[in-house]
Amino acid sequence: MLSKKTSNTPNDLTRTISIWLDEYDDIFSDFDSRPYSDRVLSDDFISEVTKVCHESKFDIKELKLLLPQKKRNEEVEKIISTRLDAFFKKNYKQFTLIKRKTIIKGLLIFTAGVCLLMLASYISVYKSTTLTLNILFVILEPTGWFMAWSSLDDLFYDIKKKKPELDFYTKMAKSKISFVSIK
Repeated sequence: MLSKKTSNTPNDLTRTISIWLDEYDDIFSDFDSRPYSDRVLSDDFISEVTKVCHESKFDIKELKLLLPQKKRNEEVEKIISTRLDAFFKKNYKQFTLIKRKTIIKGLLIFTAGVCLLMLASYISVYKSTTLTLNILFVILEPTGWFMAWSSLDDLFYDIKKKKPELDFYTKMAKSKISFVSIK
């Protein structure tokens, strides 16, 4: 069904990857009977393309889908190319938006945590003996530390976990999709 091939050009910062298909249905889910323009992409297909992309740190110039000559249909290929291009671009935008939201949310929570710590420090320096201010200090200090550290965790580790997917969709959103005949 699926196999892969990567071609390299010396002194080039892009790569062409090739995926061998038996038929067009290898690209789509077996459980979806809608037309190619609406069908859900196969997890196996996306997984294989992801695996091939992660083998190279270079940009992907072109994704070649290799098919037997007798099974090719140019009209279907235009629909599938458009569908794949839209899928990769949509996911690229989605992961870029998720990254941006994570950064903004992390910075806002970090700032709020630092403000709470500053307020707790002010109460501590104030040396009030009132019960209310002591309770407020006990609540503010650990809350501020928790908010600051958890937001830094989001900023550094959550974004790093999502980086491979964002890199994949960045590469694929820029790539050209073409069909090639095989004998």
